Amino acid sequence: MPRARSWFPNPLSPKRTNNGKKAEMLEQWDQRRELSKKFDSEMTEELERCLDETLLQMFDGAECLSLTGRMLGEASVAQRVAEAVRKNLRLKKLQLDNNRIDDSAMMELADAMCGHGTLQSLDLDYNYISDKGAAAIAKVLVQEDVGLREIHLRYNRIGKAGAFVLAKALWRNKSLESLSLHGNTQVGASGGAEFAKALAANTHLKGLSLYDCRILDAGAEQLARGLKRNHALKHLVLTMCGICDRGAEELATMLTKNQILQGLHLDDNFIGDPGAAAIAKSLEQNDTLTDLRLNDNQLSKEVYLYFANALEANDTIQKLGLSSVDEADDDQSQEAMKSMRESLASRRAAKQSERRRGQRRHEAERTAPQSAEPAGIVQRILGAFGAAPAEPEVPSTNTWSPDNLDEDTTDTWNPDDLDSIVEEEVEWFKPIIDPSDPFDAAPRKKESLMAI
Repeated sequence: MPRARSWFPNPLSPKRTNNGKKAEMLEQWDQRRELSKKFDSEMTEELERCLDETLLQMFDGAECLSLTGRMLGEASVAQRVAEAVRKNLRLKKLQLDNNRIDDSAMMELADAMCGHGTLQSLDLDYNYISDKGAAAIAKVLVQEDVGLREIHLRYNRIGKAGAFVLAKALWRNKSLESLSLHGNTQVGASGGAEFAKALAANTHLKGLSLYDCRILDAGAEQLARGLKRNHALKHLVLTMCGICDRGAEELATMLTKNQILQGLHLDDNFIGDPGAAAIAKSLEQNDTLTDLRLNDNQLSKEVYLYFANALEANDTIQKLGLSSVDEADDDQSQEAMKSMRESLASRRAAKQSERRRGQRRHEAERTAPQSAEPAGIVQRILGAFGAAPAEPEVPSTNTWSPDNLDEDTTDTWNPDDLDSIVEEEVEWFKPIIDPSDPFDAAPRKKESLMAI
């Protein structure tokens, strides 16, 4: 069989080109190679220059810095950034997303953050942080002078052991208000169960995202039980977690007892009509939930009847997501769908008008002239004797105060044991197999730790 002719001739083949043509093409290849090397070196120098300028800003005391996409995963670069963070005591917000930060670099940064009391926001999305890196973050969270309020760990490599140490840190932490583990698919049901235990004791966390963490029904049930005792969490994201009707029914039971949660996202799961009916029924006894999302589930047109009846008894729901539901074709379902949409639209309009009235009232109070009030009789008497009048008590701006737990949830866990917990084999992290869950119907191969 004749050999297929190449579209581009090989410059090293003497049969296709003469010596002069071959030398010319080799010269062109060398020129392109040199240009490529020059471009790479210029890009590296540019990144180094930008990094040096940013580090100088950090040394100068900047409060908000973005280091997105600067390739800080190398040990030498991570040490320089850690030293800059350690010296800047005014830094409040630090963005380190998409930097190829691995566990060793995260340990360097965590050591610098341990004594940093002013840092409030930390963005570590799209990095290579795994369980040991999560343990380093947990050590930061258990410090007494930590001031972190939000941590973003989306699309890293955190697994069950990393979720375990982060959940244990929430037992002691009193500053963190938002935690996102979006896209860490190895957290699993056991990781969700550990966060459930932490929520039963934590009184400060207000937002938790377990988007695509695959906690399944077992993890959802444990979270629901933990939220029955929680008095702080306001927003919970369980999108793409493999939750079926059993987990939805347990969450519905939680909604009848929890009067703090305001947002619950259950999009893109496997919830059917029984689970949706249980959630709709629970809304009749709930007066705090304002945002409920059930988009892209296995729902039929009957859910319009369930939620139309629920909205007659519930007047707090303002956003209700039911996309991908079959369009109502009979008169009863169409009437229920129309009633539900009109009710939600009127509630949103009322909320917007109330917000505008509040903004106008605040603007009027801000621009109004400040008139001095006449001093009272007590102040005049104190002034006559030369005594300084007492300062009026200024009300606290922080009006949120979660209730204390009835039971003592003091933990005897030692944060110094984090490294040993991650390194050793933990038998209780074996996956929970449930044939009714789609993610457990067939064994899954362990995902490779490929670069994002």
